[in-house]
Amino acid sequence: MRFISETSSDGVREQLFILGEIPGVLWTPEGAVAARPLVLMGHGGGQHKKAPDILARARRFVTECGFAVVAVDVPAHGDRPKVEEYDRITTQNQARVESGEELAPLIADFQALVARRTVPEWRAVLDAVQQLGHVGDGPVG
Repeated sequence: MRFISETSSDGVREQLFILGEIPGVLWTPEGAVAARPLVLMGHGGGQHKKAPDILARARRFVTECGFAVVAVDVPAHGDRPKVEEYDRITTQNQARVESGEELAPLIADFQALVARRTVPEWRAVLDAVQQLGHVGDGPVG
């Protein structure tokens, strides 16, 4: 994990990082030195790790609860490059729906593909973040 920037405002420290190809952000209470509970936040399709709703919720968890919060850009989201395979599947699924196929199974299959790539990345980020002294190594929300 390599931290690439750090800012602080209104009691919240924000650290942008890169882990391999994974861009992420860690928010903690300003001046935090002791371990604290960790929340991993995911974001909706096409969004960014610092989308307004993610940022607002993360700041609230840090300031009101004292938690550490981490969010990452999963493949084809935020600061990550597009994934050609995802675009191809999306185009194929649109054509299948237009020809009368049911949308729900197509979405479920696509999300399963995305999850197979996302879950190992989230695990790697959790392992790296929990090595920091100011983030807890217990259960994650």
